[in-house]
Amino acid sequence: MATPNRVEFADMLRIMGSNSPATRWSFLIHTGYLTVGTIQRLDGKFAVANIRIPNYEILTEWSKWLKRPFRKNRALDGPDMLMERLHRGERERFSAPLRNYLQDLSCFHITKGREDLYHVWMMGISVELKRRSWTVRSNYESDRGRLDISLELGDEIKAIVLKFIHLRAGAQPTAISAKVEEGFRQIAESNYCLKLGNHIKRAEIVSICFHDRNSEFKFGTAIREDGWKYDI
Repeated sequence: MATPNRVEFADMLRIMGSNSPATRWSFLIHTGYLTVGTIQRLDGKFAVANIRIPNYEILTEWSKWLKRPFRKNRALDGPDMLMERLHRGERERFSAPLRNYLQDLSCFHITKGREDLYHVWMMGISVELKRRSWTVRSNYESDRGRLDISLELGDEIKAIVLKFIHLRAGAQPTAISAKVEEGFRQIAESNYCLKLGNHIKRAEIVSICFHDRNSEFKFGTAIREDGWKYDI
């Protein structure tokens, strides 16, 4: 049997089964695209661990792919600039280009309305910052919930916390406002800032609701004062 020159993600899903995320993660780890970082705990016979991009070469290839839409459309800001603007409190200069980027990214295909696709996409936008003294963490437990993405810049006292919500296919587009409010409440109710670094005193918190190629944002602030206080 002839061996194909390339294997695409759709082929992986068909071979491994679309409902087997553990198999896909194992494949990426054993082929070297990801590597195991720290082991958090054991869950029965399985280890719960942090995983990371293993080396500079793979990070560079990811970054090249991510920047293609920006090279084609000069009106789009580079992905590494978006988080820096949010960190400075420039909320509109974060959300407007991100909306444009989502509309322009022709290679981004939404299948079955899966929220994790948006999560991975946003993680890709953030990963470039790891080269410049940023700490980027994703999908880790924080008090009463699981935080989507947090970003900390060196020893700066301000951080960023992101929550993603997906409006299912077929839903009325007007429902997007209620969903983005739901995500914003989850940040406060689950105390997503709890596991930020001890030096962090303030956080820019953002709920983003995605619906196909559309998005809506809600911004707020969290301040550490004898525990975290959320502006909701």
